[in-house]
Amino acid sequence: RAFTAKPTAVRLVSAGDPPVLDPNDPSIVALAAASSFAASLGLSTAGLLFSQLLLAAQNRTTIEAHYRGRSPYDLGPRRNLEQIFGLWDSSWFLPVHPRR
Repeated sequence: RAFTAKPTAVRLVSAGDPPVLDPNDPSIVALAAASSFAASLGLSTAGLLFSQLLLAAQNRTTIEAHYRGRSPYDLGPRRNLEQIFGLWDSSWFLPVHPRR
């Protein structure tokens, strides 16, 4: 039998009596493992996003973050981000070329 979470997921969302979940069911184990992996990947990615946005707002690279003192290229958080993403508008959150 192939391990898949689909039958369990269908049982969980289908109408009718609440399902009885068997912790030894391979579908439950696969669903729990996939959910744990997705959550840990999401948290890791969120941490990387936050750290890189912080560096971009300071106009620093990852290597320059370890130097002491202020970056000579720092123009302030908004102008630093505008150098990367273009002028502020809603396209900052879309995968399109920045408007100049």
